[in-house]
Amino acid sequence: LIFLYFMSEEISISNVQSLEQIPQEQTVRIAGIITKLRQSEKAYFLQVEGQETTTMNIIFFPDEETFIEEGDYVEVIGDVEVYQGKKEVIATNVIVK
Repeated sequence: LIFLYFMSEEISISNVQSLEQIPQEQTVRIAGIITKLRQSEKAYFLQVEGQETTTMNIIFFPDEETFIEEGDYVEVIGDVEVYQGKKEVIATNVIVK
């Protein structure tokens, strides 16, 4: 348990406004408004507009029923990945603020 405590101290999550300079597999925190939302059977596909009007694509695979909609202000934590040459975030957590 002590190891996990010290390990958690070393992990930092970057607050980002753009994914351009963020390396792949970096964990990030994004806050913004959902401007576009599409739901499939197992995933949500979101576009979130941050404070600097940068729009980011986010994919979220929730473990339980999730209630989000366009216009919600959310905080997203996830990992940066590249899909078809474009960076996007695979979310591990989406919190409606």
